[in-house]
Amino acid sequence: MNLAISELKIQAKIMLKAIKAGGSLLTKQQRQLRTLNLESTQEIKLKHCHFLIAKKYGFDSWQHAQQILSGDELSNSMMNMGTLFHSSRCDALINLWFANYKEAQEALAIDEQNRWLIPYKQQYIVVNKEYLKMIGLDRGFDQHWLNIQHNLVKGYGSDSWDILAVAALKN
Repeated sequence: MNLAISELKIQAKIMLKAIKAGGSLLTKQQRQLRTLNLESTQEIKLKHCHFLIAKKYGFDSWQHAQQILSGDELSNSMMNMGTLFHSSRCDALINLWFANYKEAQEALAIDEQNRWLIPYKQQYIVVNKEYLKMIGLDRGFDQHWLNIQHNLVKGYGSDSWDILAVAALKN
């Protein structure tokens, strides 16, 4: 379960190198850094980039990202999975959104071959193949999806979940 955490660390190191080489931050990232009381990008350290990367994927903090991506968080009742498995490119697609996991499971059960259950913060989305294409989890991952029965919540903490999470982070 360390593949996804390693990918986030790599992304943070790449961000730090880019900033130190004279790169700029997005406006949203600059606002987030101001909350950390940093005056310039030259003051940025790796821990700040960890924070920015975690926020990019909808986590509250680096610690929150580590907790979720490590597979240690087991309570489905208040689990916040961030926005790791969502992209704004998918907003135009019609998907089924649920605040309740049981209802999402029931929607998945209607057509388990053509639907997938995806976490979004503290909600659940039941999606189709087009959604998976948009986030890059459609090709080459069939066995991993079968291993977790098309359900990223049920499969949480498994090796297949970790592999799918890394693929989502890379896309």
